[in-house]
Amino acid sequence: MSSFFEGQYRRTPEQNLSGVNYTESREQFLHRAHLERQKREDNRRRFLCSIKIQSFVRSYLVRKRIKQKEREEFAQILSANKNSVTLDTLNILTRKLLFFYHPETDHNYLISVSKLLLDKQFKATIVELTFYGPPTNTVWSLRTRKLLLLNLMLMRDKAGVKEFNNTVSLRLLEVFTKFDEIERYFSQQCHKQDMQMIRCQFINLLKYLIQNRFYAHLRVLLDAKVPPLLEPTTTPPTPLSQCLFDLLVTPLGLIGPSQTCDPHYSVLVMEELIRHIVLEPMTEPIKLYILPSLSHLNSFPYQTFIQTIHSNMKKNIRYTTGSSPSDTSPSSNNWLSNVNLLYALLSLDNSQTYLTNQSLDLNQVSAHLFVLGYASSQLVYLYFFLLSVSAHLFVLGHASSQLVRLSRLSEDEEEEGRGGEEEQGVGGGGGEDWDMEKGGHLTRNEEQLLLECCTTLNENRFV
Repeated sequence: MSSFFEGQYRRTPEQNLSGVNYTESREQFLHRAHLERQKREDNRRRFLCSIKIQSFVRSYLVRKRIKQKEREEFAQILSANKNSVTLDTLNILTRKLLFFYHPETDHNYLISVSKLLLDKQFKATIVELTFYGPPTNTVWSLRTRKLLLLNLMLMRDKAGVKEFNNTVSLRLLEVFTKFDEIERYFSQQCHKQDMQMIRCQFINLLKYLIQNRFYAHLRVLLDAKVPPLLEPTTTPPTPLSQCLFDLLVTPLGLIGPSQTCDPHYSVLVMEELIRHIVLEPMTEPIKLYILPSLSHLNSFPYQTFIQTIHSNMKKNIRYTTGSSPSDTSPSSNNWLSNVNLLYALLSLDNSQTYLTNQSLDLNQVSAHLFVLGYASSQLVYLYFFLLSVSAHLFVLGHASSQLVRLSRLSEDEEEEGRGGEEEQGVGGGGGEDWDMEKGGHLTRNEEQLLLECCTTLNENRFV
C-alpha cells in the first residue's frame, strides 16, 4: 500500500515581518517631528533659492542680450545718420546710450553723443529743453544730468591715461554748469518768474551731481592733473587746472538765501566740499593751489563754511557723548580734531579778518571760536610729539656718551664689569622715563601742517 505525503517533515522557524514592537516616547516623537519639519523647510528654502538664482541668471542674460541689441541698433543709427543727424535722431541715440552704457566698452559712444550735444545745431535747443522745458516734460533734464555725471566719471577713470583726450567731456560740463552763460542766454526771452524757474532747474542739476560724489570725482582729477608746484599760488599752472577749479567753485556761487530756492542746497554743497576736499589727506594740489585760490575768491562763503563745520562738530559731540555706542559716527574725529581742517580754516582766512567783520552777530562769532578751538586741539598732539622727540634725543645722546666712555676703559675684567653695569643702568633709566607711544598720533605730513598752522597763528598774532 503506497501513500503520498506533500507536507513538511520539519517545522521551519516563524518570522514576524511586521518588525520589532517599539514604543516611542513623547519627547522622541516631538524631536523626530521637529527634524522632519526642519528637513522639509530646508528643502523648501533650497528650492526657493534655486528659483531666485535661476531668475537672476535669466534676467542678467536677458538684460545683456537686450543691451547688446540696443548697442547694435545705436551703432547702425549713428553710422547711417552720421552726416544728417536730427533732433529726433539725437533723442533716440541718447535714450539708447543711457540704457546700455558700460564705462569699459561704450565710452567712445558717450564721446560721440557729447559731441552732438555740443554741436551748434543742437546746443541751444538742448539747453532750452534742459532748463526751460515744459513742466510735464522733464526727460531732457534727467538725461542731461546723467550724461554730465557719466562724462565726469569717465574723466575720473581715465585720469591716469595720458592718451585719453578729455576735451569733449570737460567742454560739456562747462556748458551746462556755467549759470552766467545760461542766464545770459535766457534773459533776452524770459520773464523774471521764468528766470527763477530756470535757476531752480540749474540748482537741481547741481544737486544731482553733488549727491553723486561730484567733489570726490573732482578731487581725483585735481590730484592727477595739476602739475607739481613749488610754492602756494593762485595762478593756474595749466588751462586744465583752471577749468577744474572753475568746476569746483561753480556750486559755491549759488550759496545764500537770495541765490537758491532750496534751503538744503547750501548745507549739501559745503558738507561735500569739506568732506572730499578738506578732510581728506592734504595733497600738493589742494595745499598749494586750491586753498590759496579759494582764499582769494571774493565770493567764497566763509561764513557758511564755518557754520557747516560748527553744526557737524556739535552733532558729532552729541554722538560721542551719547549713551548708545552705536550712535557714534565713525568719522566724528575727522570733524572734531582734524589737522587738515585746522590748516584749511587758517588758509581760507589767511589775513584773520573774519572776526573783524562788523556785520557778524554773537552766534556767528561764537561759532567761529568754537570751530577754531576744537580744530586747534591738534596742537596739543604736536606739543607732546615734539616733547617726546626731544626727550628721546636726550636719552639717546646720554647713552651714546656712556658708550664712548666705556670704549676708553681698559680690558680688565673688573673694569668691563663696571662698564657693563653703567650701560645697563643707562638703558634701564631710559626705559623707565621714556614712553614711545606718546608721539604716535601724527604722521609726518600732519606734523608739517601743524607747524605751518603755528607759524600762521604767530605771524598774525591771532588770539
